[in-house]
Amino acid sequence: MDLTSDADVLGTRGNVGVSSEGDSHIFTARQEGLEHLGLNPGQPARISGVAASNSTVLAAVQAGEIVRWDQCEGATVPIDFGRDRCTDVARVLLEPKGFHAIITSRMGDSWYLNFQSNQAKPLPKLKEHQIETVAWDPDSTPASTRDLIVGTERGQLLHVVINDGKEKLVRPLYAFELGGSGRQPNAAAIHQPVCGVHRERVQCKADMAERILVLAAAGCGLYAFMGPSLEGLTPRETSKALVYEVPRDSPHGDLLVDSACVGDAFAKNIFWLTGVGVLSCTIKNPVEADNAVLEGPPSIIPFPPSPKEIVKHNHGGSLVSSLLPPEPPPAPLAMALARYHIIFLFNDRWAAVSRINHDLVQQQEWAKTTHGLPRGLSRDLHGERLWMYSDKQLFEIVAEREDRSIWLLLLRMERFDEALKACTLPAQRTRVLAAHADWLFRTGKFVEAAKKFAEDTAVPFEHVALRFLRVDHKPALLEYLRCRLRRCQKDDRVTRALLGVWAVEMSLAHLNDMRLAAHGSKARAALDVERGKLKELLRDCKDLDVHEPLYHLLQSHGWLDELAYFAEARRDFNTVIVHHVSRRDCVSAINKLADFQADGAGEDLVCRFAPVLFGAEPRAFVSLLLRPQLEKVDPLSVLPAVYLPRAPPSHRAEALRYLKHVVQNHPELIGQGGEAAAGGGESAPSVPSIRTGSLLPDNDFVTGAVEDFLGGGGAAPGCGSWASGTAVLNASVVLFACDCVDAKAKEQAAASAASRAAESPPEAAVAIAVGAEDQLIEFLTEQQSNTLLDPRFALRVCTEKGLSRAAVLLYGIMGMHEEAVDVALQQGDVGLAKQNACKPPDARLRQKLWLRIVENQVASGDVQIITGLIRESQELSVRDVLPYMSDAMTISAFQAEICECLDKYENQIETMRQEMDDHQRALEAFKEDLKEAEERTVTIEQDQPCEICGIPAMQELHGLTRRQGCRNSCCGHGALLCLRVHALLPRGLLAGVDPPDSEPGEQRPIAGTRGDTSGASGGGRGQSRCIAAGEDIGGGRRRFGWNSGRRLPPLRAPDDTDHHEALHRRVRI
Repeated sequence: MDLTSDADVLGTRGNVGVSSEGDSHIFTARQEGLEHLGLNPGQPARISGVAASNSTVLAAVQAGEIVRWDQCEGATVPIDFGRDRCTDVARVLLEPKGFHAIITSRMGDSWYLNFQSNQAKPLPKLKEHQIETVAWDPDSTPASTRDLIVGTERGQLLHVVINDGKEKLVRPLYAFELGGSGRQPNAAAIHQPVCGVHRERVQCKADMAERILVLAAAGCGLYAFMGPSLEGLTPRETSKALVYEVPRDSPHGDLLVDSACVGDAFAKNIFWLTGVGVLSCTIKNPVEADNAVLEGPPSIIPFPPSPKEIVKHNHGGSLVSSLLPPEPPPAPLAMALARYHIIFLFNDRWAAVSRINHDLVQQQEWAKTTHGLPRGLSRDLHGERLWMYSDKQLFEIVAEREDRSIWLLLLRMERFDEALKACTLPAQRTRVLAAHADWLFRTGKFVEAAKKFAEDTAVPFEHVALRFLRVDHKPALLEYLRCRLRRCQKDDRVTRALLGVWAVEMSLAHLNDMRLAAHGSKARAALDVERGKLKELLRDCKDLDVHEPLYHLLQSHGWLDELAYFAEARRDFNTVIVHHVSRRDCVSAINKLADFQADGAGEDLVCRFAPVLFGAEPRAFVSLLLRPQLEKVDPLSVLPAVYLPRAPPSHRAEALRYLKHVVQNHPELIGQGGEAAAGGGESAPSVPSIRTGSLLPDNDFVTGAVEDFLGGGGAAPGCGSWASGTAVLNASVVLFACDCVDAKAKEQAAASAASRAAESPPEAAVAIAVGAEDQLIEFLTEQQSNTLLDPRFALRVCTEKGLSRAAVLLYGIMGMHEEAVDVALQQGDVGLAKQNACKPPDARLRQKLWLRIVENQVASGDVQIITGLIRESQELSVRDVLPYMSDAMTISAFQAEICECLDKYENQIETMRQEMDDHQRALEAFKEDLKEAEERTVTIEQDQPCEICGIPAMQELHGLTRRQGCRNSCCGHGALLCLRVHALLPRGLLAGVDPPDSEPGEQRPIAGTRGDTSGASGGGRGQSRCIAAGEDIGGGRRRFGWNSGRRLPPLRAPDDTDHHEALHRRVRI
């Protein structure tokens, strides 16, 4: 049954609480059937108490019956009290978790009920205590209540522990008595009943330790006790424990604690029902050192007046009574808390009052004849349900969108932040923001108002801008533009661009004003803060296509550092480097280049600004080039910037450091890696062109200059293009040569100063000059096998700079050894001339060069030097040197050398004579062998057949085999050598030729002849082997290539000439 639908029952004519957003009520009292409580509606049973928790309802009847209604399962179970039956139930106290319950009677008896049992157990230790209220332990378990704080009718606070249905501990904590000490009960004192008690955990701010706070309402006072535990609660006098006192108490002084409905969600609010109203305050957490437990003075929520009393006061009574204020309404029977409201139950009505502004929201009359006498209210904290009961009926108060008007109430109270959190619709949020912004603007908080206006996009932009311009507050307008820019959609690029440009322009104007007025430390700090805000604004504009106007604004206003910051945020690295270079801050430019390279920026920035940066900071710039991140930078693009021969020595030293790095880490560029080193590489196109970063055109100027200098007719081998790695090598040569010139100049200056002081020149200056040229020579020596080295260019440079040692080395590299020796001798460096004289591979040229050295040294007239040259050269003799000797020099000076030369000639003559004798003996032995060959014959039987076909061999004799066999001309297999041919061949001609079926090296003598012939000891005749008559030599056929089917004519005795002619006619070698 819906109570709000029955005008006769609840009197809807008395309703005053109608929602501002609709005509429907927030709260509705819905009647529940008594059958849920196990009661018969026709029976005159009277409900004396109801407690609800965790979807469980305990209902007590005055006859002593108690039922448990489980709303989840829909089951109703009666509670059994055993023999000690309860005849008059006074209170039913149920734990918020629903585990434990305490039932009391008006006679002072108490029972314990566990949620797992339907049997109530008596509590004999609490028999003399009339329990009014209980503060439950939040750490309770299903089997134990843990520490309970019980408030009694006689004003005592008891510490009770119940385990398994039995009192484990019952001890007094405090006694509220007028005239007593408060520590022990006093029979003579006046008792103050405890109508409410609550326990809470707080922290102490001094040590941040947890404390237990106990709040108790007794009589007209609210008391507080705090300690680390219940045993350690601070025992103070009643006057010291008193927190607040009211003039009139309430017979139903409920003490309720709930979380704050708005604001801090962790704050706890106290609601104490007194005789003058509901005392409302907030528990302080953490507690300060003064132990004050409440934040500020509490407020009193007045009870809502009865509509009947208002009408009676306005229209009835005397004139005097009408002029007096109305009598305050009596205290309600009960009080319960909803999420945002307080529900009061009076004798004739029930009402809902807002917890926020304490206004009456809803009030409905109570028909006692129909629903009986109202008894009380009970709240199910876990089930979020609220129950109201009378002695006849049970109602559930249902809330419908209880928070529907909370935002509006907070807005009217100007609690804008809390109202914004309570908004559920976009329109509500817009209204709150607009009201908040307008309130801030009216109170003079323009910057805060600008932020709120930016959040509320429903307010027109022109309206807000004109309001701020009217009050001439640029910072507020600037803040509004910034906030609107941040809240603008990313895809709305036009709006963002306009807002960004306007905001930057306004910010620059504001910064200019602040810079003019910045005379103190605080003003400068404020200026720095505003500059930081400008940077944030520029960072927000980095993705917008408005960089050109922003660059112009920043530059025209003189904020160049911010311009560089904006360019860097946009990754416009070119503008950043130009900014630093224009301010001559090359160190910062180099550092920025390093940062940009770490971010993957292009290498063209390095090449573009290399001349300026290297000229200003050579060491830092070269160190930048040597970083691994810049290994992809083309050295030929950087070379024009670092190639400065006329620069100071420090610049040349850094340039050489970079070029050495290029030589070591770019072998493919300088012709030392891969394809270039293997075969010289593919030559570049011969079309003349000037490459970006090259020093000279490809071949025209360099080749022509070298040809003019050396008189050549064409390009020299190894002369590469200056648009290739040759440029690196040539630049290195020039820079090394310039260092050598500077070192020589220092040496000459030191020598001149020493000559004027009549001292010897310092060795340090000489060592520096020699060391500089040694570095050049070392470099040329390392690169002499490089195909890209241009030795003619290097030679021209060394010749122009007067570097003779390096020039000698280059002459040797080009194979011009005569010029190398001549230059070395011109410089008086005989040792260097000797080194180059030994290099030519041609012995005649080496002899010629040594003779030049001798000719140069003859003028000294030192015989020891000449003789030393003869021994050292290993190419000269006394005969070669004598033409260069002067006539005044006696032969006795070369006696040893001349004797040695004559002995050498004599040995050579003796050797030649022995060779002639050996040739003579060899000729005689050859003639003897020819003579023996003419007399050599073989006998063949007349009927001897051919070994192959069996036909008599004498019919057509062709040759003999080695086994005295024979073959005719028709059966010629392979190569057959006739006996007569063998007789003509000299011994040793066929030596080393083995037959196919013989072992390598085996000698086979001819039948009837000598198988082994040894030559004469001095005739050069060695061992030889002759092939037997008719032998098939196989491999010999391939070597000599005769026709096996050819017949040889009869053998005759020719002379030597005929013999050789016959040999060449029958055997083709």
